[in-house]
Amino acid sequence: MKRINLLPKPKQRELAGERVLYGFTVTIIISVVILLLGALVQFGVWAYLNQKVKSSEVQIEQLKRVASKSENAEIKGQIIKVNGVLQDFTTLLNKSPQWSVVLTAFVKDVPNGVRITELDADATKKEVSISGFSPTRDAVIDLYNSINADKDHFININYPLENVTQPTDVKFNFTFNIADGVLSKGDAK
Repeated sequence: MKRINLLPKPKQRELAGERVLYGFTVTIIISVVILLLGALVQFGVWAYLNQKVKSSEVQIEQLKRVASKSENAEIKGQIIKVNGVLQDFTTLLNKSPQWSVVLTAFVKDVPNGVRITELDADATKKEVSISGFSPTRDAVIDLYNSINADKDHFININYPLENVTQPTDVKFNFTFNIADGVLSKGDAK
């Protein structure tokens, strides 16, 4: 169905212009209302945040007044005491012998088949005594040679001849010294 406008052409143009003007006016009014609402919301958020900042500043000032210098001194004293304990532990750790270095080096020197049944160590004398069992005399000699060759860790090996009197099922014992610096923390490798 076709619509026919019977109004004269100038009136039709005038009505079309009024419709465009009405649409433009409505768009401007809606835009202004949205901008005003946005500004109002922003002002509300600003006022809320400003009030929170002032409230926080008041609370901080109250906390500063509550925390007295004696409390601060007490906390500082506790910190100094804890730091002293930690320093003591660090000093003890640095002065403790590093047996892991000695044991690691010794284990590398023990040949296959040789069993160490007893290991005594004295940090003050830097002396290690071992006892054990070997299926053969050659394995005992290999153990002696390995320990004797490891001059970085061990020195002055005492090797009794009873260790090699039997050709098989040999019970042995050695005494040897730990090289200087092996037990100290700075030389631990």
